[in-house]
Amino acid sequence: MNDHPVYLPAPPPNRSQVLSRMVALLVLVGLVLLVVFFAYQFTTVSSQNAQLKTANAALQKKVNDLTQQPAGQTGTTSNANSSSFGAKTCTATTPSQSEQDDLVAAVENQNYALAKKYMADSVNVVIAGQEKGGQEPQAQALTDLKFLDQGGAPWNFDISGDTLGIWRSHSLKAYFAAPLVVGASADGVVVSFQFDTCAKVSTIFMTGDSTYLSQ
Repeated sequence: MNDHPVYLPAPPPNRSQVLSRMVALLVLVGLVLLVVFFAYQFTTVSSQNAQLKTANAALQKKVNDLTQQPAGQTGTTSNANSSSFGAKTCTATTPSQSEQDDLVAAVENQNYALAKKYMADSVNVVIAGQEKGGQEPQAQALTDLKFLDQGGAPWNFDISGDTLGIWRSHSLKAYFAAPLVVGASADGVVVSFQFDTCAKVSTIFMTGDSTYLSQ
């Protein structure tokens, strides 16, 4: 009789046990990956929020700098039309009486050279009824003033408040915002000179028929 113990091999795990372990392992790996993903997303969003706050703060500072005039620097503005070499600081003002008188004389005498020294380098010229409008060099704007030659004398540059009120309540009202020099000929030709903050003529509006202004 053999008294030595007999070692039998362990029975292999059944298929259901193997599948259960694999599923558990996959679930564990999935959870780890999910945690890593959300941690990465949180870090990315936090970083983006911090960058956005920094950008917003910088933008707000620029806005504040532009809207709040520094102490001791009053009555100045910058206008790109003031110099052919770029922006130029000038004294913010409305057109002087002499400038207004010269513009009136230029129209009444058809001597538009009188207006040259008051013109910006680039002028928005609009002629209602001719589908003309846009920025032009100073020289071309002066040439376009010849449109006013058709206006019959006398010219009236003391337009009543009632008339201006009508013109300012219709579709072309933008061309009658102050400060401006505006006149009308005896036969209904109208011209309006508007100014930039350096008191240079920046917009010239003209029409051969004043009825356009009440449409």
